[in-house]
Amino acid sequence: MCAAVQYACGYCTLRFLTHFGRGSIWETSGMVDGATLTMFAAACVALTISPGPDMLLIASRSATQGRAAGLLTLAGIQVGTYAHALAAAFGLSHLFVAVPIAYDAVRIAGAAYLLFLSWQAFRSKVLLEVPREGAAH
Repeated sequence: MCAAVQYACGYCTLRFLTHFGRGSIWETSGMVDGATLTMFAAACVALTISPGPDMLLIASRSATQGRAAGLLTLAGIQVGTYAHALAAAFGLSHLFVAVPIAYDAVRIAGAAYLLFLSWQAFRSKVLLEVPREGAAH
């Protein structure tokens, strides 16, 4: 479903930008047709109403670290979601299809970053504390 949503988001955004005069190198037609708009709206509704790992992360951070941490987590997830949607809308997937080495570079850089984060977590001297019952915070 993710690929369909990415395609629908990118396709609808490109058609929207073309319609309102900004132009696009990928699409030259006018208005978004009803079938595309319906598919896009259905995908958005499905993603909005379905709980997932993001909701679990926000709930757990809010419960353990307070409202401010939950709101910051929500803000970070939203910024990442919008960045991902913009990348899809501006044709990043078309770039990856046209230049496979670019996809490999991004994939390897992402894996290296995750390895770096895990190395930092293992080297960290900070231990997680488990709150005890009746203990004051």
